[in-house]
Amino acid sequence: MIILFVGINITQNLLDASKEMRNDYLQNIIFYLSISFPIKAFGEEILYRGLILPYLETKTNRLNKNFNISNIITSILMTITHIGFFYIMPFYNAILAIILVFIASLYFGYLAKVTKQNILICGIIHTLFNYIHFFIYCYF
Repeated sequence: MIILFVGINITQNLLDASKEMRNDYLQNIIFYLSISFPIKAFGEEILYRGLILPYLETKTNRLNKNFNISNIITSILMTITHIGFFYIMPFYNAILAIILVFIASLYFGYLAKVTKQNILICGIIHTLFNYIHFFIYCYF
């Protein structure tokens, strides 16, 4: 998952001609690293893996031991909330970002399932992904 995440972020960086977002990240580095990324990650994990996923699991069927339709639906919902990427990124970057959000969301759903809904672990891994994105975007 990390290799896929890093690869897509590097590809996005190579496609992006704009440096506005990178400058915003760097000018507000303390805010993003200490407050914004962890709060967003844990907020999304509480909502999607803590509330929506368990609710949908009671309403849908399993595909196998650790994966069910509820994870796909939850990932689609999470991806829809990231449609704003099309307003802040070039088109090809937004497409890659949307694909990455969907794949990462499937992974976080799987992680929640195998850790018995441990949202703390999901939030920490999600925050780590946000940090990886930040460092690739700003320093690659």
